[in-house]
Amino acid sequence: MAGTRNIDDVLHFRNDISPFLVHLTKSLRDGNGAITTAAKDVLDGILTAKEVQSSGKQIAASWFGTNQFNTTPVETARFYSAACFTETPLAEVHTMLDIANRQIDLEPYGIVFLKDNLRELGVSPVWYLNNYPNNMQQVATALGTLATSHPAEAEVILPLISCFGNPIVFPGQRGNPPPAANDIDFYWEREWRMPHVRCPVRFTWDDVFVGLCPEAHIAYFEGKFAPIGFIDPQRTMKWYATKLIDARQRLNLKHSVV
Repeated sequence: MAGTRNIDDVLHFRNDISPFLVHLTKSLRDGNGAITTAAKDVLDGILTAKEVQSSGKQIAASWFGTNQFNTTPVETARFYSAACFTETPLAEVHTMLDIANRQIDLEPYGIVFLKDNLRELGVSPVWYLNNYPNNMQQVATALGTLATSHPAEAEVILPLISCFGNPIVFPGQRGNPPPAANDIDFYWEREWRMPHVRCPVRFTWDDVFVGLCPEAHIAYFEGKFAPIGFIDPQRTMKWYATKLIDARQRLNLKHSVV
């Protein structure tokens, strides 16, 4: 009979729709590329503080609709930075690692959050502009004007903008469409963001499903941050079946988790 299934019950077992948002960390480096804080220590700091911070650096494609030479570091953080998460299913988190030609080199350290909980805090899906037809330059420029015309609204909208296809370039740098070799296409990451002005994202253990780290560091993290279990995202999830079941029971989840 049509119309008899509750959509929430159906979605609990859609393995292509994750009930989680994952925040992965990376090593921090100085201007010469030397590591100043290892990804392991970055994760340790996040778990100790129970908050995810924005880096303050530009990540939003809407930045390219502005005159970058007139944008101060404070303005860049306010309008074009965010804390980032991915909706990638847990068993596929390994696909986020070791990606060629990626500006952000993520490492196998992170936190798997309950998506519904972070959504309630204000974390939102990224808004993607399809620039494969190379027709989004004026859209980006129009979006960029919001920073001066409607700054209060811009600070929560502009950080959510991303692009796939031809790169959007700064005003004054327009010319022939960039060659296909320069295409950017990361919409498959299913990215969610919390705008910089609404960071940090503060959480409790009830918001955390599991932590992520290499197998060699699991004992360290589990010893320090109980009751959270940790798994290595580079290994098959079947290896951690007991931990995943325990985490599901601890949080009383109905969802299929992998």
